Amino acid sequence: MSEKEPQFGEEPEQERISSFSRITGASREEEKNFLEVPGDKFKEQKFQEWEKEKTPEEKEIVDVILEKLPEFVKQFGGRPLKLTAEHVHIIDPGKLNEEEKKKNEKVKGRFNETKQMAEVFPDVNQLKFAQAVIHEVIHFSSFQSLTLKRGTESGGKDLLAIRKSGLAIRNHANDFFFDEINEAMTDELSQRFEKKYFGKIPTLKDDLMARDAIREKIKGKYPELGKYTETTDPVTGEPLGGGYSNARIKLNNFLGNIYARNIDRFSSQKEVFEIFAKAYFTGRTLSMARLVEKTFGKGSFRGIGKETKKFYAKKK
Repeated sequence: MSEKEPQFGEEPEQERISSFSRITGASREEEKNFLEVPGDKFKEQKFQEWEKEKTPEEKEIVDVILEKLPEFVKQFGGRPLKLTAEHVHIIDPGKLNEEEKKKNEKVKGRFNETKQMAEVFPDVNQLKFAQAVIHEVIHFSSFQSLTLKRGTESGGKDLLAIRKSGLAIRNHANDFFFDEINEAMTDELSQRFEKKYFGKIPTLKDDLMARDAIREKIKGKYPELGKYTETTDPVTGEPLGGGYSNARIKLNNFLGNIYARNIDRFSSQKEVFEIFAKAYFTGRTLSMARLVEKTFGKGSFRGIGKETKKFYAKKK
């Protein structure tokens, strides 16, 4: 295996004081000291200059999501972070300049690993706001690790760079393997959280009813797209999904293919999904890699990683 390719193996556990759990290439003592930096960021959440106060409705949504999140993460073997409402920062569009507004025109939220916070835009549709929140805190809760690049490698001082984030794995060439699958998995996990818990949030009742009515209306003509549909085109009436609906469809087709080829091993596609979800939250990718290699042949895991690095791959 080339030293420039990511390693697909087991990651031992360590106490989690921020979103980052491990640092490869560092001694235990160095790792402990380096992890204190994001740990301090995680603890010291400050109100940002671009931020707005949460409305009562937004606070209710955030509070319920964070209350239920640990139970959800543990379901897949993950170790939950102690996230509070202060870790979710609502962006005030009125405080952004024109360049920032244009840059964020299609952005609903992001997880800022440097500042250890979720940053979310408000929405008049509270369901869309809740979906943005859960997507970013799922990212926040995924397994994440860093790699230490020594000064001899980086041409100067020691540097830390993200190595793993959920299922995405970075190599020395600065490519993120499995990035498309990682975003699709994040959104699929978010949708499963939504299905289980959003009905417990009173603020979302009307928006959920309106969305479910749309799904009911189109299910006869588009039976396969129902669970991916959020609204319909006002002109054509065709179903429209969320930001990652196409990636989710590809992911579920991929998992379905694995299930179909291993039907003697699994009783449902859900069991295949759980292997990927556990890898997402624990960083232990060996079982997932072995399953893919057994299903599609030797070298297929790396090949799929390369194919799916293009979606959100970082530039060299």
